[in-house]
Amino acid sequence: MIESEPKEIYKKLPVIQFRTVGDKEVDQNKFQCPVYKTQARYGTLTTTGHSTNFVISMEVESDFNKDKWIYAGVAALLGLKDD
Repeated sequence: MIESEPKEIYKKLPVIQFRTVGDKEVDQNKFQCPVYKTQARYGTLTTTGHSTNFVISMEVESDFNKDKWIYAGVAALLGLKDD
């Protein structure tokens, strides 16, 4: 993951293929990027405590510390209203 250019609100991700891996330990050194259906990060809370807008978290490698992305509020979005 890289930083966006000044005044660049969204940065496109490449196409990502997800595959199941079974029980995999979470790498605490990598950023666990939340993936949302829409740019509105809120939704109705389900009984599991997750938002209905939340899809999954994906491990993302970066040259920066994961805290940089957490403090910046970085998330992946499946759809934008502008698209």
